[in-house]
Amino acid sequence: MFYLLARAQALEASGALADAEAHAREALGIGDSDDKMNIAAAFDDPNVYARARLAHLLERQGRAAQGEPIRRLLLAKIEGNDMIPWEGEYRTEALRALAANLTMQGKEEGARLFAERIAATTRIYGTDSPQLLDVAEPFARALLQSGRPDAALTPARIALAARTSARFTGDAARANLSDLALARKRTEAARLMVEAAWKASR
Repeated sequence: MFYLLARAQALEASGALADAEAHAREALGIGDSDDKMNIAAAFDDPNVYARARLAHLLERQGRAAQGEPIRRLLLAKIEGNDMIPWEGEYRTEALRALAANLTMQGKEEGARLFAERIAATTRIYGTDSPQLLDVAEPFARALLQSGRPDAALTPARIALAARTSARFTGDAARANLSDLALARKRTEAARLMVEAAWKASR
């Protein structure tokens, strides 16, 4: 399964999304069924990776509706395991993935989930935290992908404000050259996302 998933990732990187999807489905075919799959506190299960990769590939091909049941299944399995922290990274990542999927489809449930996470993250970590970027950036991208640039402008601006805050630039100033280059690329990506949302909303 891991070999097939590695092949799927390589094919996706080369732009062969249909072939990548076929490999992800083949990996699923030799793994556990949905009923038997158990998401453990150790997160190196190819059954989980295969489902997440397939959902991602479906979303990339504009078929988010087909990926929605997969996203819901993964979140439900995570929430059904008491050993996985409710506010831990594993659950919040699955929740963001479902919210992005729903937002791509134009469903208000997705925007509501993102808005709740933005409010909670801002309250806990502040307006310039990495945790806020993890929510605001995928929210803006999903809104842009769903053809709602007006709505995307607000989370895109939140992401850009965080990227250019003293908290991020201060950390970057103490980083090595590689980290500095990555920080500049991410800041530019945030700026371009705001620009794209603004232009499309005109």
